[in-house]
Amino acid sequence: MWLKTSVSRVPRATAVADSRHFRGARPGGVAYCHDDGVWIKNCTVLLLSFTLLACFPLTAAEIMQTEKIDIAKVWAGHPVDFAIKTANNFQYVAYYDSTRRMVVAERTIGSNTWSYTVLPTTTGWDSHNYIEMAIDDSGYIHVSGNMHNASSLVYFRSKKPWAIESFSTPGMIGTQEGSITYPVFIKGGENQLIFQYRDGGSGSGTTIWNGYDVTTKKWRRITSQGLLDGEGQVNAYQTSPVPGPDGFFHIIWMWRNTPVANTNHHLSHMKSKNLSTWLTMAGAELTMPVKQSTPGVVVDPVESGHGLINMDFWISWDTRDRAVVTYHRYDDDDISQIFNTRWEGNAWKIRQTSGWTGFKWNLDREGSLSHDIAASPLTVDESGALVQNYIYRNSEVRRWVLDEATLTPKSDGIYEPPEAMKELYVVESQFPGMQINRKQDGEYYLRWETMPINQDKERASGTYPSSSMLRVYRFTAATSARNGLFLAASGGIALEKDRHRIVISRLRGVSGYAGPFSAALFTIDGRFVAGQSSGNAGCCVIPLRRLQRGIYIIQVIPDPCGNDEPEALLTERLVIY
Repeated sequence: MWLKTSVSRVPRATAVADSRHFRGARPGGVAYCHDDGVWIKNCTVLLLSFTLLACFPLTAAEIMQTEKIDIAKVWAGHPVDFAIKTANNFQYVAYYDSTRRMVVAERTIGSNTWSYTVLPTTTGWDSHNYIEMAIDDSGYIHVSGNMHNASSLVYFRSKKPWAIESFSTPGMIGTQEGSITYPVFIKGGENQLIFQYRDGGSGSGTTIWNGYDVTTKKWRRITSQGLLDGEGQVNAYQTSPVPGPDGFFHIIWMWRNTPVANTNHHLSHMKSKNLSTWLTMAGAELTMPVKQSTPGVVVDPVESGHGLINMDFWISWDTRDRAVVTYHRYDDDDISQIFNTRWEGNAWKIRQTSGWTGFKWNLDREGSLSHDIAASPLTVDESGALVQNYIYRNSEVRRWVLDEATLTPKSDGIYEPPEAMKELYVVESQFPGMQINRKQDGEYYLRWETMPINQDKERASGTYPSSSMLRVYRFTAATSARNGLFLAASGGIALEKDRHRIVISRLRGVSGYAGPFSAALFTIDGRFVAGQSSGNAGCCVIPLRRLQRGIYIIQVIPDPCGNDEPEALLTERLVIY
């Protein structure tokens, strides 16, 4: 039990609730990220994952692949997003199998064995029909998906906590469920589970929120008139609430007139402390639902036909905690550019980051589109520089180092992923045209291969492979590992590790704790692995010969420690090869 409080002192990547948006750490601090994938639901499936390092503000040498596990053969004819959740020492993955049936898989962390449950829904060729999954505070598993203008709700809930053997279809509200698209599970204030979806079609829809009561296991309508109301004329494409450093949740959105992608317009923003009362960025309270006519919410008044696209638009923060909204639109010369518009001096300051010439991304199309241009949220690298990854015309992933005053590039270069993670980028299939798809959950990554997006159209038989392998990887940041030798000291205690053992001892001639102590080794998930007590000898040894390769936490406490939670003398992460 004492690991739970003391381990927080260990530098590591940390996940926070309900955002695929990234906030870089200060030098020596922690980076924050999460992966609910809301922006993917706005229009298409992300084909690139150029923000992997956002969870690891470390050097490439400090990232290590600690797990690689096959899950199942999956559909490969077109990309459609899958789901992964890790909690309570279990991992759950929802995907479409090689026959396009929706499946939920489960394993215990540390095990390579999966159990499977097939759900009664099968997808077609529409890349909008992604899968969404959540786990409520009682451990029940909620799954939704396969809905693009669906005439009825597709929603499943496990019959038992933390178990996938059997699911029910309990429904939700029963009204405003006749044309459902973009289901998203959100964790709101006090960890309340919220279900977001669009009622209506592209160019004519309303954003609906339902809230879940874990005691009654019932849903209720939170937004009686909707959150964002297109009034039958437009619809909103929005992100999920993103927690900011100011204590507010932030949402950005754009309105769209028709199913044509280039009819998006008026990029907008609002914020809330409680997901109930919403404010403009300047602090004025909004009347709900928000409409096109709502004052004070516009970030950039982009008109329809000017390249605003509901793909890869984000909110993040610079090193001074100023909000920055990232998006694509055309410049005054009708050329595609990336913009980073920042809240400065009580107003949104529109800043163009890219300076490209000669290319205009054609957005006068319907259906799922490929990413000709995309940029990540802002983050801070291990040197403290403000950086942003991007792709241009479907080329390799590149990285800008930004001038924070102007948000223009100081340097521009090809982004090289850490050596340990390069397997996520290399296509294995010999079938022509295959691409890699990825999905992140903290330190875990799903990886599978498919043919590219085909604007939701069926491919001819023989022009695509039958399946590809879905795998889960784990990448962990290590504090230090030099040629198999690890050294650390704290609180008068020193440890030394080689490939065979860990030696823990009191430091001689150094002020600090001088009594007996106990040392315990834990997995990264907090499971006890091994331990020894020094007694009066002043040292102890933990052998490593039976331990699996991976990242571990070692903690040393006074012995005896009594009934109180002890203060750790030393807590370190280390790599065992």
